[in-house]
Amino acid sequence: MLFIKIWLIKVAATYAIWRLLTPEKRRAVKDYGWRLFGFHDSSGLKYSSKQLRKAFDKIIYWPIEKQARYADKVCKDMVRDRIETRTMLEGAFRHFPTFNTTSVGNIAYLARYSYDKRVKQQAFKILQDYIQWRNA
Repeated sequence: MLFIKIWLIKVAATYAIWRLLTPEKRRAVKDYGWRLFGFHDSSGLKYSSKQLRKAFDKIIYWPIEKQARYADKVCKDMVRDRIETRTMLEGAFRHFPTFNTTSVGNIAYLARYSYDKRVKQQAFKILQDYIQWRNA
């Protein structure tokens, strides 16, 4: 009985604190919880901004399977649902200076898991060109 009372007090306190938070803070707490358990947050990202910045310098040296972990939910859903993904790759080579960790993750995900062989080949070539561009 004591356990139930303590649990109810904790739930009531948590609810009271939750109501005091602004909508932006509530979303930040929810997103942190989703990412903590390995799911994509409301922005479609699986990692925090801090983790993404930290991984940016190292991601080009990782195997393609590990790079693909940094793809966002939109890319993964498009591949899973077999939606046309060629448009994601058009003109990508011109945007190398603006690439970030998620961009590399998306290209690696397409190169590894796409159902269209042409998309796979094109994504793999873009990934290789980006790695050469970064190492130059």
